[in-house]
Amino acid sequence: MSLPEFQRALSEMVMSPGFRNRVAEDPGGALSAFDLSERELRRLEALARDARLKTGTILHRSTRLSMLSNTMPRTCRVLGPKGLKELTHAYWSEHPPYSAFFIQEGIRFGRFALDRLAEGQDLARAVLEAELAMLELTEAEGVWEEPRELPPPPASGVWVPRLHPLCRAVRFRHPPLAVFAELDAGRVPRDLPEGERILLLVLTAPKRVSLHDLPPDQGRALLAADGRTTAAELCRTRPLEVRAFEEMLAAGYLTAEAAPA
Repeated sequence: MSLPEFQRALSEMVMSPGFRNRVAEDPGGALSAFDLSERELRRLEALARDARLKTGTILHRSTRLSMLSNTMPRTCRVLGPKGLKELTHAYWSEHPPYSAFFIQEGIRFGRFALDRLAEGQDLARAVLEAELAMLELTEAEGVWEEPRELPPPPASGVWVPRLHPLCRAVRFRHPPLAVFAELDAGRVPRDLPEGERILLLVLTAPKRVSLHDLPPDQGRALLAADGRTTAAELCRTRPLEVRAFEEMLAAGYLTAEAAPA
């Protein structure tokens, strides 16, 4: 008997209905990667054809869904039942679970979902990016601290801005805090005023992320800061002002690096 291999194959059958169907149709081929005895092969084939095994799949997926509803509740709400079902089923088919930690599973799903959201889903994408940023920040070490004194003013634009590692910025087409308030009340946002806004997320305490609704000029400066290009060059190629970079530097949301020689 090879109990670990039998348990691994059975777990795969519970997690993946597609794999379970392949075992039912062609047990020898589907289970060829597992070191199993003939008796174990027969048992797994019988289990694959047993309708009661679907109950295990339902319980397993319910557990994984609870991870997402607890870590990304606003994303789940804005996607709606149909959109969430399509994304989660695709995710579960391609990514078997590797962690029982909610935050790690939420981050993994969030990165997968960002690549799958169709064009035009601006609200869902913004909410997803924001919740993914929250999860990533809660996993970071240290906390952001407000500057105790203003940094010396850099030469006008001749410095490289970089977003502080404990900050994130996400672009919205509606006031982000109003969007979150609607979602938290169980409603998909409708009829909110349109206009570019940027949500700033800051890790201000362990596992605690504060949210700030920034005006577009300051938010664009945060989004543009790539850690490679000087503020002057960014302002030359985009509708940005050095003043906005300097304000965000003074607030501590940007760091300044020397321009390459």
